[in-house]
Amino acid sequence: MLKSILVPVGAVTLIVTAGLVPQIHGHAAPAQSAPLYVNAVDFDVNPDHYTEFMTAAVEDGADSIKEAGVREFDVMVSQNDPNHVFIFEAFDNAAAWDAHQKSARYAKFITTTMTMVKKYDFRSFSSIAMHTNNTAISGPFFIAADYLDITPANIDKFLDAAKGNAAASVKDPGCREFNIAVSQQHPNQVLFFEVYYNAAAFAAYQSTDHFKKFQATTAGMIVKRDDKKLWAKAMNLKGM
Repeated sequence: MLKSILVPVGAVTLIVTAGLVPQIHGHAAPAQSAPLYVNAVDFDVNPDHYTEFMTAAVEDGADSIKEAGVREFDVMVSQNDPNHVFIFEAFDNAAAWDAHQKSARYAKFITTTMTMVKKYDFRSFSSIAMHTNNTAISGPFFIAADYLDITPANIDKFLDAAKGNAAASVKDPGCREFNIAVSQQHPNQVLFFEVYYNAAAFAAYQSTDHFKKFQATTAGMIVKRDDKKLWAKAMNLKGM
């Protein structure tokens, strides 16, 4: 797993972050065939600047989501630590991510917020499966974001089981989104990003037959995990 990185004051170009959007939209989106470029970013925000950070992030995302290559920008807050912010973002490809980094809005956001963040983790992934159902409702959503380190000998078997579970899960009445991605730096590190309508829906998912089958199939394959339970603060999703 990547370790947290302390943010040096003035190191604008080293702060990697994402835009956020104030609305929550739902669109019909089939499983993504071509891999998307996915970033997952964990921030520890200075409590004195939390409101300013969120305001700047929402403004940045409202503009960023309009970019042709941007598919998703979500911002969430830990249920256990109100100053821990998690961002999930997806781009058509690496070129779209590169174009976003060169935009004026990206530079503005970094300049505005660089002194507000105490440390961050930044990780890049390639999508394996991106599932979203057809329902459009307002939040707040219950989010489960898990970083999973898988035994190398079992990575293919694990991903096959995970894809089957994700495809079944998004058909459950309480699941809005279930995404799977693999680290670009560590091929045995997997990201699950799951969106549920509420905590009860997540609990219901854990009692389903497909989840129990996934658990049984992958028992012993996970050597390390960092699971996060989050509340959605701002989300925006274009059709995949």
